Amino acid sequence: MIRDATQNLLRAARRLPGVSLLLSAAAVAAYAPTGVSEALQFDRALIAAGELWRVVTGHWTHWSADVFAWDLAVFAIVGAMCERMDRRRHLACVGASALAISLSVWLWLPELRFYRGLSGIDAALVAMLAARIGREKIAAHEWGWALAVVAAFAGFAAKVAFEMATGATVFAENAPGVAPVPLAHAVGGGVGLLLGVGSGPVARASSPASWRPAAIERVS
Repeated sequence: MIRDATQNLLRAARRLPGVSLLLSAAAVAAYAPTGVSEALQFDRALIAAGELWRVVTGHWTHWSADVFAWDLAVFAIVGAMCERMDRRRHLACVGASALAISLSVWLWLPELRFYRGLSGIDAALVAMLAARIGREKIAAHEWGWALAVVAAFAGFAAKVAFEMATGATVFAENAPGVAPVPLAHAVGGGVGLLLGVGSGPVARASSPASWRPAAIERVS
């Protein structure tokens, strides 16, 4: 009996979104104390001087409470959903989008010295989750849900296009003097879409049941 209870506890622990919780706590830790954000933010000059960790850690720093709250809420909720589906792919999405966004900022926005925020990684997680759900719904011939996912992607593309055209954010309000970086959302969304579409086979549902992460086959 003790052995069965221990195994049940281990199974429950494995299903907890521990990575998402830990990374969300890291964002809180980076935002709260004075000076921590400056030590972790993307800083072009200091990265060139060898502080390469900033390429990744900069995403966990923020300029304003409003942006921080929005970014953290999306990251924690959507990240937990992605992690419950496939922890390895969730980690791949977070890591790949963090690197791709920083590289794109470095190469294509040379005038940008500082960068902060999880919104680009949020875009990657949302895109991956939507793609995974869309693939399952197509496999189950649930065309209403599939069209809803397509509409969601179209809305995301329109949001990014609006931000690029106007230089304004749609939801959160940036701190004074801080400009949004729509490129991060576009690159993050692209990374998430690629990982979601190319995430391996999807099990066909035998009945039009509601979406369940367990219905998606895990891949290594």
